[in-house]
Amino acid sequence: MPRQGPSPTNVGFGLASQLISQTILDICIKSGEGCRAVASAEADVIKYVYILQSINYPERHYTGRTDDLDKRIEKHNAGLVSHTAKFAPWRLQTHIGFSDPLRAVEFEKYLKSGSGRAFAKKRL
Repeated sequence: MPRQGPSPTNVGFGLASQLISQTILDICIKSGEGCRAVASAEADVIKYVYILQSINYPERHYTGRTDDLDKRIEKHNAGLVSHTAKFAPWRLQTHIGFSDPLRAVEFEKYLKSGSGRAFAKKRL
């Protein structure tokens, strides 16, 4: 039977919550490292959208997308990414996994918009 009305997960949070609720496969676990999606066994490659916070400049954040989170963070902290080298080292603030690469691109683009930055600051 189709669900009637808005789901409790996306009431009042607009596009971001709709994207999250539509694309996170199973559950979102909140931990000290941020929020991550636990993917189902059927997914081949998980694309991660992540937010980094500079350790030395805590007001600085960077949003990106990758399929290998650990290696990507290593590159950021080694100064191999031109956009983040100046404010290294970085810590992982939040990451969300997507089984659909297109959804990952859309969510990353949203997080880099004005309303997406506001959402991330308040909710992630």
